Amino acid sequence: MKKISKSTIILLLILITIIIGYIRIYYGGGIVIRIVAKDSFSFKDTIVNLDDIFGMPRIAVAINHPAVKRQLEKMKIIKTDKQIEENIKQELELETMKEYEKLRKQFGF
Repeated sequence: MKKISKSTIILLLILITIIIGYIRIYYGGGIVIRIVAKDSFSFKDTIVNLDDIFGMPRIAVAINHPAVKRQLEKMKIIKTDKQIEENIKQELELETMKEYEKLRKQFGF
């Protein structure tokens, strides 16, 4: 059996460290574990529990984990800010129409 040299072990550790800096691992939240490339090298948010992210207010995720938020939007796991804004507009329009119809019937128009 051939013995592994110290320089080989050091090289492997450096390689593993570099790889870890460029990947993000998502788990929880009802999804299968996903390993995704990061946009840039970082050790922040390398392992992400989606249950924690989904339990946070959206603004907190945007402030504390902006790269995760962008990536989850790109992966279509969460809605984009624009999609949420559109949903709110639609809900407000629907409520406005309901109120209008209620007032119209109340006053006999």
